[in-house]
Amino acid sequence: MRRLALPASRLALGAEIVGGVSALLAFCALAGGASPTISAARRKAKLAPTTSASVRASAAASASAPAIGGAPSGPVSSASAPLLLASAAPSARPVVSAAATAPSEPVRGKRVRAVAEGGVGALGGADLDGDRVRIAPGARVLVFGDSMVQAGLAMRLGNLVKARGGTLEFDGWTSSTTTKWAAGDRLAKLLERVNPDVVFIALGSNECFLGDPVKVAPNVRAIVAQLAGRQCVWLGPPVWKGETGIVGVERDASSPCAFYDSGKLEIKRYEDGIHPNLEGGIYWANKVWEASVEPMPGTPLARP
Repeated sequence: MRRLALPASRLALGAEIVGGVSALLAFCALAGGASPTISAARRKAKLAPTTSASVRASAAASASAPAIGGAPSGPVSSASAPLLLASAAPSARPVVSAAATAPSEPVRGKRVRAVAEGGVGALGGADLDGDRVRIAPGARVLVFGDSMVQAGLAMRLGNLVKARGGTLEFDGWTSSTTTKWAAGDRLAKLLERVNPDVVFIALGSNECFLGDPVKVAPNVRAIVAQLAGRQCVWLGPPVWKGETGIVGVERDASSPCAFYDSGKLEIKRYEDGIHPNLEGGIYWANKVWEASVEPMPGTPLARP
């Protein structure tokens, strides 16, 4: 058979076609992801706008959403805001109010809580929460409460006040409670008659075993409110056989009066084992005076 001879121009054309096809295949392979560097760069370029948009949307949603617990949204002042924690930033720190870290200054008429258990007042002594009272010459002092006021306590406080050049009156209402003193007009008439500068209150002994002593708190606050800002010291009951919480209730509710915890004293009592006898009452009064009354230079402690 006779072979056909192709002209040289056709051979050259075929070679060019084959070379072009090879080049096209190589280009397609390169563009389709054969190079990880170029592919990763392209994927990153495509993802970047989407990621930025989602972050901006999330930030906007967080800024407008209300805080958990009912706290208001929007800008918050650090001086009055509750403690807020960032929910998404692990390294974020809570914002602490400046008022919470400010040192408390003792102010007369304001209760200054003791740090240690049992209490050490701002100017007072052991077992006193609050400022001491000032009894100067001419001061009028009133002591009122239940039957614990009678005998040694009132007598000894009267002698101490007299040694300062003042006067003292007392009213020991037998079997009385904070409820009785808060109701009626007995206290109002007593305050009007005596017009005291300093008041000592001894109540709570007849409420030592209440099932729910928290109910007494409004009575305590009502009694203190009637004192109309006078210097005052609330004497916790001299408990003799435990109590169910009246001491803590009186301590919390009697502010801004100073509070003296009488329950830790070893007081001598009558045969009933409840009421302080004359010696026990004098001892109680001395402890109250030392802790709650400002000392006056040059004034010796009066003898019993």
